[in-house]
Amino acid sequence: MGRMMELSFVGTDLLGVSEDVRSIVKAELDNAFRMRDELLAVLAHQWESHLVSRMSDDKADWATLLCIHSPEGPLVYHLADERLQLFDGLPLRESHWDGALGTERSQRLARLARTRRHP
Repeated sequence: MGRMMELSFVGTDLLGVSEDVRSIVKAELDNAFRMRDELLAVLAHQWESHLVSRMSDDKADWATLLCIHSPEGPLVYHLADERLQLFDGLPLRESHWDGALGTERSQRLARLARTRRHP
């Protein structure tokens, strides 16, 4: 169940395709999320960050949130349990979500990208 849930979580409808195709797509998705999480781990150690446990979620294997307090506002991401070790040492805190959705998070990231920090 977790496997198909993870695939449907990213909006991928794989019903009716072969198991080989599903395996390839799953491997590519896992790799993309692994690379994303490696970058998030770097950012999480640059700015104040913490984890939030979401026990009442239907995506039980994505039940932890990462909250990065960037200079442009919070950046919040779901984390897969299998990569939580990348975030060892971050405290577990209560949620204080500001209501920002993916679009606002993308705007915050764009503003951060325009901020020049090196001479």
